[in-house]
Amino acid sequence: MKELRELRKELDAAIKPGHSQVVDRLFDLLEKQIKRCERLEKENGRLTHRIAELEKQDPPAPPSVRSESYSLDAEEK
Repeated sequence: MKELRELRKELDAAIKPGHSQVVDRLFDLLEKQIKRCERLEKENGRLTHRIAELEKQDPPAPPSVRSESYSLDAEEK
């Protein structure tokens, strides 16, 4: 966020007075995106940790295999 504040100061100095609305909107959007990224990174870390926990548990039993292949005779039984 420090870099963002420094960039904001540079842009404020570079634009004509009274023409900063676009810059204001862009910085608002940037701040929202930064907060969203931080939230998603935190959630990603939590989910990664949860996946690791689940993988340590006993693996699920393999699906049962039918002893007979599918056919009309097998279907009638």
